[in-house]
Amino acid sequence: MEGGKVAKAPASEAKRGGRGSRGGGRGKGKKAVTEGGVKKGPPPEHDRAPISTRGLFTRDLNLMMYGFGDAVESFPDTVDIVEDLVVDYVGTLVQAAVEGAKARDAKPTVADFLFLLRKDPGKYARAQQLLKLNEEIKQAKKAEGEGDILAAGD
Repeated sequence: MEGGKVAKAPASEAKRGGRGSRGGGRGKGKKAVTEGGVKKGPPPEHDRAPISTRGLFTRDLNLMMYGFGDAVESFPDTVDIVEDLVVDYVGTLVQAAVEGAKARDAKPTVADFLFLLRKDPGKYARAQQLLKLNEEIKQAKKAEGEGDILAAGD
């Protein structure tokens, strides 16, 4: 600043929201899920190095994106961004469930995840639907196993 004038940020920074803005940058700062939803904050401290998941879900995401109306082969950058979003969301959700369980001195349970999803009716309903389907599959496998034992005893 000279003579009481305020220095302007370069044009490139003005477009991004200036120095120290909270928006924009991909991969800088993680979001922590709290009881009321997603809350910005510093990344949690971990004892071990993060596991690289880059490319682990590429094939599956490509197929899912095609199923939702994208091209047969999506742009690799698009798949990478979606993968980053999914991995970040699931990781944040798991971290919040672990923290909730630690508060009770217990291991995370399905109830911890349902508690975190309760304010999003779509995700909550889908989670309930998948849990019910999983239970039906277990019952069908159990019934199939019992039928084999009865048939062998004849």
